[in-house]
Amino acid sequence: MISGIRVNDTCITEFNNMKIRKTCRWIIFVIENCEIIIHSKGDTTTLTELVKSIDQNDKIQCAYVVFDAVNKIHFFMYARESSNSRDRMTYASSKQALLKKIEGVNVLTSVIESAQDVADFK
Repeated sequence: MISGIRVNDTCITEFNNMKIRKTCRWIIFVIENCEIIIHSKGDTTTLTELVKSIDQNDKIQCAYVVFDAVNKIHFFMYARESSNSRDRMTYASSKQALLKKIEGVNVLTSVIESAQDVADFK
C-alpha cells in the first residue's frame, strides 16, 4: 500500500463471489476517500461494450476493471485520455494493493484508454 490507499473488504468479497459463484461478469473499482471501492458490477455485456459504457460515463476518469471472459479473469486499469496525471499516478501506484487482495486474475493488462484498445486486449 505504497500510495496509502486501502482496499475495502467488500471488493475482496465481491471478487471472490464473481470468481467462484459467478454472481456477476464484471466489477468496476474506483478510488474514493483514500479507499478502493466497488463502483458498479454486472453480468450482461461483452468486454468491448463494458469499456464503451465506461467511455460514455464522464464521472469515471480512472478505474480498475475485472472481467470474467469464459473462465479467464482479466484485470486492467482504465484511464481516459483526458484524465489528469495525478489521478493516473494514484491509480498506478495503488494497483498492486488491489491485486494482492484479489487472487485469481489470469490476464493482466496495464492501461486501457478507450474501447478501441480492447481489440488488442483479447
